[in-house]
Amino acid sequence: MSGLYQGRVLSAKDPLGQRRVRVQVPQVSGAAPSGWAPPAQEGGRLPAVGERVWVMYQGADPSYPTYIPPIPPAPDIPAPPQPFVPLVSSQVSEPGYGTTGGYVDFTAAQWPPIQFTVPASGKFFVTVSGRVRSIVTTTSTAWMSWKLTGGHAAGPNDNWGLSCLNSARQQSSHRFLYSTAPAGTSVTVVPCWNISSYSAGLVQVMHGQLVVERVGNEV
Repeated sequence: MSGLYQGRVLSAKDPLGQRRVRVQVPQVSGAAPSGWAPPAQEGGRLPAVGERVWVMYQGADPSYPTYIPPIPPAPDIPAPPQPFVPLVSSQVSEPGYGTTGGYVDFTAAQWPPIQFTVPASGKFFVTVSGRVRSIVTTTSTAWMSWKLTGGHAAGPNDNWGLSCLNSARQQSSHRFLYSTAPAGTSVTVVPCWNISSYSAGLVQVMHGQLVVERVGNEV
């Protein structure tokens, strides 16, 4: 009577309180219940009535069954917090250029905005990158920047983006930490442009990209 046999627990109320159970092992004794079977090892949990367990016999004697206690289930371990995935939007086409005298929003078709919920930290980085060129005069300036709309409005701001002055061109990026939007607020980052003096072919605001990096972790 060597080896392991599958049994079903019929009773787990050990009158001696020694974590013994009575089992039914069809391969050995048919439908008859066994005597009180002690656990084969320390640890594990007491099986419930109806639960399946592995049974073996001391000295290959069916009068002395013993069972292998079930392994307790592993505790639920919460998944580690995941950082926010950066949100990215790229410029699709150039705007309809002209002398603006102030910031003008790119249309959604020209450069899609980015909408998101302000994280619990209340902080997020916005990076704008692209190419800005202004070679009209020594005082003409072109800007590529952004503003916030939605539940919290701010900008646009010259210090948040890129600019080009004095008959020059620039291709770079600028990363800005914004920290005054209320947590949980839905906001939209809208790309903007501005040209102080326009002449066809001498001013460009192109190859733009916005990246929003929320500070903290996903809930």
